[in-house]
Amino acid sequence: MESTLELARYTYKKLGETPLECLNRFKAENPEYEPLTATYAGRLDPAAEGEMLLLFGDMVHEKDDYLKHDKTYTAVFALGVSTDTGDLLGLPTKLVQTVSELDEEKIKNISEKIKKLTTQTYPIYSSKPVDGKPLFVHAKEGNDVDRPNHPVTIYKCDFVEQTTISSIDLLVRVGTVCALVTGDFRQPEIIFAWNHAQKELPTEIKLLTFSLDVSSGTYIRGLCEDLEKELAVPTVLYSLAREKIAR
Repeated sequence: MESTLELARYTYKKLGETPLECLNRFKAENPEYEPLTATYAGRLDPAAEGEMLLLFGDMVHEKDDYLKHDKTYTAVFALGVSTDTGDLLGLPTKLVQTVSELDEEKIKNISEKIKKLTTQTYPIYSSKPVDGKPLFVHAKEGNDVDRPNHPVTIYKCDFVEQTTISSIDLLVRVGTVCALVTGDFRQPEIIFAWNHAQKELPTEIKLLTFSLDVSSGTYIRGLCEDLEKELAVPTVLYSLAREKIAR
């Protein structure tokens, strides 16, 4: 059967799914793949959606080669709040009630600075192992560890648009993400913390949308730290869609 099947399959990971849940759903929808050894090439956070590459049969041995492929994303960042994860599936850490108007030229200048990044620090909520444990385990245990850096290439960081939503819209998005994600990602604690922080949020939330082409392993939510530094305002990844994995 394996010889008649396409062993490298591109599929769409839904918002809220883990890569493993995406793989299991694909196999359930395509039972001819059920008997085959399978894996996924590259991670995509539960709070993100988009293209995933699934490998089957003998192709699982080619995973390391596929992991090197560049990625294209559409990323939307919200200004006025930051979280411990960098995305909405995290606890609010910093909030401001007022965000000044942003000049489009300034945003484009920041885009150019992001394109010059050559290294990135692993987010504390990531699977990068340090001292025998993933960083996210250290975070949950409250351990103080040094986060290592890794090389990245930002081929493109084009500013697309600036829009505005209400703080209620932001909280609805948080609730939607938490409702769709299964497993223990601190959902009850996150929802409680966001609702508690509602009065400290800006009434209107500015959203900045960027189109990015990046090297494999680049954490888009990690760019929140760079945007926050340049804009001097807390920043969180509102939504992320992986548009394409380079073939």
